[in-house]
Amino acid sequence: MSEPEALNPATVTSETAGSLAPASLGAEWTIWDVAWVAGIFVLALVASAFLGLPLARLFPAFRGQDESALAGNPLVFIPIQFAAYLIAFVFARMMITLKTQKDFWEALEWNLPRMTDRVALILGGCVMAFCVQTATRFLPIPPQLPVERYFRTPDFAYMMLVFGIAVAPLAEEIFFRGLLFPACRRLVEDPRSMAAIGALCWIFAGAMFLYARSMRTPASAVLAVFGYVGAGFLLAALAARMAPEAARRASLAAAVVVTALLFSLVHQGQLAQAWAPLLMLFLVGIALTLTRALMRSLAASWLLHASYNGTLFLMLLLGTHGFRNLDRISP
Repeated sequence: MSEPEALNPATVTSETAGSLAPASLGAEWTIWDVAWVAGIFVLALVASAFLGLPLARLFPAFRGQDESALAGNPLVFIPIQFAAYLIAFVFARMMITLKTQKDFWEALEWNLPRMTDRVALILGGCVMAFCVQTATRFLPIPPQLPVERYFRTPDFAYMMLVFGIAVAPLAEEIFFRGLLFPACRRLVEDPRSMAAIGALCWIFAGAMFLYARSMRTPASAVLAVFGYVGAGFLLAALAARMAPEAARRASLAAAVVVTALLFSLVHQGQLAQAWAPLLMLFLVGIALTLTRALMRSLAASWLLHASYNGTLFLMLLLGTHGFRNLDRISP
């Protein structure tokens, strides 16, 4: 019997989702496999920075700048981050293909939606961006966010625009909604794994607390988040042990919440660990993960994400007259 033809994102559609979708989301890989992908990305990011920062100084525009200045320059750190994304993607694709014996995009349920659904998703991303921007006017957003330093010049802003629309949504959807979300659904049904993760969260929170005490600095809000998340995992592990059928029924809701929470926490450094913008990002993560789950389509959440980011950048572009008046950027 000949092997089936390899699939790619352009050929997998929602009309074929029924025959392509695995019976159990994430049945072939676990949360620990996802942790390996995250670890490879971190190592690749460190290696790319180690090689990329000295190379950047060979260009006249960056000559004489110290490492902190280069690391905060989107013209330097975005190519470095892109290289790390590419290395992590190659590793993830090899791992998932070997574990599932399926094409990578099939295993992740790419399932490109129909044209009418694509239009609806793009419009939905626009509406979501307008809603978030409107809500932030009534929330206590810090006057200065760390992410704003990446928009000091038009060159920086345009680089962020390209990265934020063309690269970041796809990379984040592959990791969070493609790999992490299915693994989280399986995790909810495994009390031992949940208990282990809960214990690790508490250990990490304890280490952060001791570090803050030793440095005599205020404890980060992330410490409390990890403490609550750890407690949640431990309680969920107990509940799954006592009522496995109920745990299976709750797996979708739990996976959506955990995925959205981790999605927002990844961006906490850019948002000064402020609860208001993190809350907005958490709600965006809920919408993206629900879209992926209900439509059984990673392409659907990617379209929604790219449209959301694109609308935010379009509003910024118009509000600053083509990035010429970047002093107008405000929370």
